[in-house]
Amino acid sequence: METKINKEFKDFYFVVKKELGDVCFENIIDQLNTHKYFLGQKLGRNPNLEETIESYKNEIFLPVCKLIKNWEFDIAFKKEQRECLYFSFLKHLYLQRKEQPSLNIETVAHDFCLNYGDNKRGRLLVNLLLKCKAC
Repeated sequence: METKINKEFKDFYFVVKKELGDVCFENIIDQLNTHKYFLGQKLGRNPNLEETIESYKNEIFLPVCKLIKNWEFDIAFKKEQRECLYFSFLKHLYLQRKEQPSLNIETVAHDFCLNYGDNKRGRLLVNLLLKCKAC
């Protein structure tokens, strides 16, 4: 069993490294622990490490990584590193969903890019493109 858990953890580490580069893995472990708590609430039991990693990877990590590779983030955050964007966006997502639990992740991503992008021209371009996309 321990070997399987170690393999699962190592596999996830390589996925994180591929998506975010050299990330402070303690931050990912903190995220996993938080996710384990909420997953346990949802399941009504204490999930094991394998379940927690799989759920976090598929429900949080990969969808957010896909978003931060999107054109909006590339335009709005010219100077940011993916690791910083990942954790900043997760915090923003948590705060937004705390106020409005039904918000979808794409809406929160639009808001994040428009309000927190470090590239002013990029934020304006994102705003314009989103308006055009809505037409």
